Amino acid sequence: MALDWDRIGTGDSEAILRPRDIYAGLANRPWPYLRHEQGEVLDEWFDHRRDDRDVVIKQNTGGGKTAVGLLIAQSTLNTPGSGTAGRPSMPSGPSSGCRPP
Repeated sequence: MALDWDRIGTGDSEAILRPRDIYAGLANRPWPYLRHEQGEVLDEWFDHRRDDRDVVIKQNTGGGKTAVGLLIAQSTLNTPGSGTAGRPSMPSGPSSGCRPP
């Protein structure tokens, strides 16, 4: 299924911030609902950890970490004034292959 780029960013509604709501709003969800563990992680992050700089998500193999991480990333991108998502940090130092300016 191809993305319709003409529809991206044209809505008048406010951005959805809560990850569970982002998932519920997906037109073509790959699964009808999130797993219980995924919901717990998303709620904990949104309610208590979303202002933390670094967060580690630990779940069993096949537990849905990728979906959780993508929903958290989308929530961060939707947050007004976050200014952090979408701007990759560039590694620097002798082992990174990058030279400081």
